[in-house]
Order: sequence, then structure tokens, then C-alpha cells
Amino acid sequence: MDRFVRLKIVVMARGWESKSVEQQQELATSEAEQRKPQLSPAQISAEQRRQTLQLSRQRILQQLEVASNPRHRKMLESALGDLDAQLAGERSDPPAVKSQANSKAK
Repeated sequence: MDRFVRLKIVVMARGWESKSVEQQQELATSEAEQRKPQLSPAQISAEQRRQTLQLSRQRILQQLEVASNPRHRKMLESALGDLDAQLAGERSDPPAVKSQANSKAK
């Protein structure tokens, strides 16, 4: 009987420990979410656009590595230059200024 009681205590202790770990993980993730700066919809949109431009740039660079036709290479280099210009524009203008400029243009 004594052996059964010890086994039960060990099982209970492990269960309690796993719940404690789960609570610690939940606490850590909630604290991380609270520390994240809250972005406005315009900032989220600008960040998504920047990421899209960077992915397009990577794809063009990969295509440039294997392109052998001079016309195709020229087209890819032109597209790369356009993407670089757009990325430079994204970095130089804060999202709030861009959204104001877009609303005035319309």
C-alpha cells in the first residue's frame, strides 16, 4: 500500500508541475504581447507593403542569378531598380505623412 501512495504522489506532483509550467508560459506570452507597441492600421499596412517589396526584391535577385538572356536580365535589373526606389521611399516617409499625402491627392 505504501508503494501505491508514493506512486500517486509522484503522479500528482508531475501534474502540478506541468500546470505551473503552462501558467508560466502563458504569463510570458501575455507580457510579450503587452510590451509590443500597438501599431495603427496605417503602420500595419506600411509594414506589410515593405515586406512585400522585400520579398519581390529577393525573388528578382534569385531570377537574376539564373537569367542568361540579356533582354531578360535588363528587364529584371530595371524591376530591381524600381523596387529599390520604392523601398527607399518607404524608409524615408513615415506612414502618417504618406497617408496624409494620399488623402490630399484624392
